Amino acid sequence: MEVGRLEELRTRLAASPDGSADTSGAPTPSLATRVSGVLSAAGLSQSNLAGLSPESAAQRSDAGTALRRRATLTLQSLTLRDLGRFIAEWKAREPAWAVTSIDLAPVTNAKPAPGADLPIRSVLVVETLTFEK
Repeated sequence: MEVGRLEELRTRLAASPDGSADTSGAPTPSLATRVSGVLSAAGLSQSNLAGLSPESAAQRSDAGTALRRRATLTLQSLTLRDLGRFIAEWKAREPAWAVTSIDLAPVTNAKPAPGADLPIRSVLVVETLTFEK
């Protein structure tokens, strides 16, 4: 890959609000839009998404350029069953993105009804890796 192409890729990454760099020229939905679609498909409210922090890193070698994209999603006030539905829907809709970390914590200020599931706060890390020659 020539230096100009690498610089163009870096510029597009820096300009992209979600850290995605579509090299085909076709418009792709932002990561935030895709997360929103997964939430809806899983039957969850948009208010369950407490945060989304995308990151990107490109690494060049003689073999080509590896582009690693990573995002941290914070979901709040959901049950383990809700989280399971979200992850299943994420895997179905975004197969290129792998869930690489899950951190769970109970919502301590919640007062669930007796016998009801305790609400949790979940921090998910999702990653994808693409390679260009």
